[in-house]
Amino acid sequence: MKYTKFIALLIVLALFSSCKEESSTGPEVDSNDLGVPIGDYIPAKMGSTWEYSFNYNGNLGTSILKVTGTRKFDSGEYVEFEEQVEGQIPTRSYRKYVDGKYYGLTPDGSSSFIGDYQLLLFDVNSSIGDKWEKSAPLKTQNNKKDSSIHRLELLDRLDSYKVKGVTYNDIIVTQIKLYLKTEAGSVFQLSEYVYHYAKGVGIIKIVAKTEVESIVQELTKYTP
Repeated sequence: MKYTKFIALLIVLALFSSCKEESSTGPEVDSNDLGVPIGDYIPAKMGSTWEYSFNYNGNLGTSILKVTGTRKFDSGEYVEFEEQVEGQIPTRSYRKYVDGKYYGLTPDGSSSFIGDYQLLLFDVNSSIGDKWEKSAPLKTQNNKKDSSIHRLELLDRLDSYKVKGVTYNDIIVTQIKLYLKTEAGSVFQLSEYVYHYAKGVGIIKIVAKTEVESIVQELTKYTP
């Protein structure tokens, strides 16, 4: 199933409870704290999870993402997420938060990108209609000089949005369009993603599509 290719930027979180020792000399320390900033729109702690239902071209299923720790790359330390789609091998994705900006990273060797590929997903300080893009060379057969182009836009800001009967507040809606640029200079759109992020929760809905495939993924349970 190609489903996991569409949701490599997904993030889902759940918190396993743990004992804390009382201290008379300072505040309590949360043993699940990852020790790196992550921001209000991806409120990750160790073991945090999100559960989703999805409709993939009419086929229904579920997926779970959870925080498994952190990992250091040349561009900094990222939170690591593991996604389990029913019947599929688990996959991992990486996120970083710096000064209101959320980044995703695809490690070298895990895709057709050459080297580690870092992409700005969105900036909480952006305005509706703000756009940005990034291109990168690809590993291809016969050493063709093809490249990818990500074009992103902050589509909307909503006071609230309802998913599966639950109303979430402070919503940021983003769009990512992925293109292939050939060595000859032709540009083709491959896919399009629309993400709904809720403050204090994370991604609550994703709509992804190509010319022949579509996915609607919605949050069913979040355990902070």
